[in-house]
This record gives sequence, structure tokens and C-alpha cells, in this order.
Amino acid sequence: MIARYEPPAGLSPAAARFIASGTTDGRSLAAVIAELAVRGCLRVETTNGKYKLSRLMSDRATESALAPEEKRTLELLFEDGPVIELSGAMDQRNAAQTAATWSISIRS
Repeated sequence: MIARYEPPAGLSPAAARFIASGTTDGRSLAAVIAELAVRGCLRVETTNGKYKLSRLMSDRATESALAPEEKRTLELLFEDGPVIELSGAMDQRNAAQTAATWSISIRS
């Protein structure tokens, strides 16, 4: 067995996690947020145990290169404004809703 530190070509980290585990969860969301930060689409800051996500103005080429679930997450995260705040632990209702959204996004 060979350890891989990058997802296979054509798969985002979140999609690779979905294939490996058969489900989506908070780690899947974290993988997408991390990838969006690396690509310069958003900034993540921590304050008092919460995560502040700020939308950055990335170019069209960067956004067109995103995986479908990354594009959809970017839209969903900032549909109400350019800054949101997430707590470190989501309640059960939000966790279930997030998992459902991820399943739809990754399969699409």
C-alpha cells in the first residue's frame, strides 16, 4: 500500500474523501474550505473559537478551475454576504443539513 498525500487527478480532496468513506461530514467541509483558501477564494481567521470566512475576489480562471462541490460551496457560504462566521462544532441539525448538501454537491 502506498500513501497518497494528494487526491488522484481529477478529484478534489472532498471528492476523494467521499469515495473513500462513502459519506460526507465536517472533514469534507473542512477539505473544501482549505482548498478554497489555498486557491485564494477565501480567507480563514480564528477568533474566540470561531472561524471567520471572508470572500476574496479571485479571478475567473481560478474559479472556473474549481471542482463542482467547491464552486457550489463558495456560492452557498457567501450567498448572504462577503463574511460569515462558523463555530467549531455545529449542532446536529446543521451537521445533517451540511452532509445532505455535500452528498448532492459531490454527486452532481
